[in-house]
Amino acid sequence: MQDSQNLERVKLEFKKFDIPKGEKGDCSDGFLKLYLKGQEATDNYEKFDHEMCGQEEKSPIVMVSDGPRLVLVFSSGELQGGGFKAKYSFETEYKVPGTAAPDGACNFTYRSSSKKKGEFNSPRYPSNYPSNLTCTYNFLATPNEQVTIIFDQFKIRADSANTSYAQMGVSSCHEDWLEMYNLYKDGTEKLIGRYCGMTTPGPMESNRGAIGVRILLHTDALGVYSGFKARYSFDVAKSIFGDCGGNVSSSNNGEILSPNFPLNYDSPSRGMPSKTCNWYINVRPNYKIMLNFEIFSFEGDPAGRGCSAAVVRVWNTKDDPPLELCGEKGSKDKWEFLS
Repeated sequence: MQDSQNLERVKLEFKKFDIPKGEKGDCSDGFLKLYLKGQEATDNYEKFDHEMCGQEEKSPIVMVSDGPRLVLVFSSGELQGGGFKAKYSFETEYKVPGTAAPDGACNFTYRSSSKKKGEFNSPRYPSNYPSNLTCTYNFLATPNEQVTIIFDQFKIRADSANTSYAQMGVSSCHEDWLEMYNLYKDGTEKLIGRYCGMTTPGPMESNRGAIGVRILLHTDALGVYSGFKARYSFDVAKSIFGDCGGNVSSSNNGEILSPNFPLNYDSPSRGMPSKTCNWYINVRPNYKIMLNFEIFSFEGDPAGRGCSAAVVRVWNTKDDPPLELCGEKGSKDKWEFLS
């Protein structure tokens, strides 16, 4: 008994069981052996999980496989018994922590009222995720809270994954992808970004005013990778500027400095999962903003492992997803962004 996508486990419920024991009171005459871990795939029939015989008065007896496969081997001896009657069913098993949808869909909910922090992952991680699947992860905060998402491992299949600075999102991910959204009370949601390849998303905090975060994992019919492993936490909401930052609108030009510049920026405060600085640059009507990074040195490698530890996000407009930057800017490189 096995499903085609390896997404299910087998539940076996015995209604009746009568296989006579041998003269020594063991299962030497007749037996039913159960293999719950797929041992038969390697002809490892000596390592069964259960050997059953006799008359079982406990009703019902329930056995559940570890994975998508369950095998039974029945042997009858000289003594005749009533045999057994069992009901089998398939239960969806994504191996994702969280509150699963009752209909068996790949839909998981994480509520601040139930648990303040934890982990989540793609289906079957660290094994490859299934094909032709859409999974939803909903993180629902209580009032005056923000959701923090930090990815520790990330590998989503992409034929043309991100290999250049500030080129991330819908234009780069067409095969398998992960999307993140801010959720709002009026039922609207706002795209934060789309990610694929080995380009790990940077640490993310939900917007002030958002009631939570939604993450979507989409896979097509072709090849699959190992997916992702991530952490979440619900924390007291910060100011609109985060831990630092501010409004920039009083002059024709100016500077923005990371905390402690030119020294290294510091780590998050004790007990906090991340540190965020938000700057809002505003100009007069009919003017645009030219953002020029003269010096840039952050953890990460956008062309390789991504920006899992630190990220700078730049929004050209309020409605478009941001550009994501990390790594080192060469002294002769020019990083300029026009609103």
